[in-house]
Amino acid sequence: MIRNWSALLLLLLASASAFAQTPSDEPCKAFLPASLRQVLPKKFPGYRLARVSDYSKDDIDQHKKNFKGNACLGAASVDVDGDGFADFAFLLTDEKDHTMLAAARNASGKFWQISKLYEFRKEVVGGLYVDPLKSGSYQDLFDMDPAPADYTPELGGVRRYKAQHSGFIAGGIESSGVAFFFTGKRWVHLWLSD
Repeated sequence: MIRNWSALLLLLLASASAFAQTPSDEPCKAFLPASLRQVLPKKFPGYRLARVSDYSKDDIDQHKKNFKGNACLGAASVDVDGDGFADFAFLLTDEKDHTMLAAARNASGKFWQISKLYEFRKEVVGGLYVDPLKSGSYQDLFDMDPAPADYTPELGGVRRYKAQHSGFIAGGIESSGVAFFFTGKRWVHLWLSD
């Protein structure tokens, strides 16, 4: 009889421990394929992938509601080049809270083509997001000015883009974002309003 109580007590303690744990950092890591995670430390030394624990519970809950239970605001996946393989965009940060957005294209399922897309300077990763963005026609927020001739896009920026394939949008939570699309040869971006 005592053995059964001991086993039951151990089972109850293990169950309680599992429920008491804080949200795992693993959803963001698990979101990216292992083959991609292995090359990131070499490509971006000193940086780490955004973690679920970087974000507030409210932001995580809202993201889960909008993206079918996905708790990771720091990574997204779509096919950006139409080759049938999933491509990824993800936020990376270092010890000084320098945050950047990078993308990895799964080049025909053979290798990862990794690009740094944007640097967020000193913005803390927990205030930023990256999400998938549907194909379609887009216009840069700053090109909508009544005097568009005065607007010059930044390096890699475009005034308008008709995307044949999906892309990514990244920026501050509840703020305007930057849309990124792969043209088949290079990445382009434009600012979108929230």
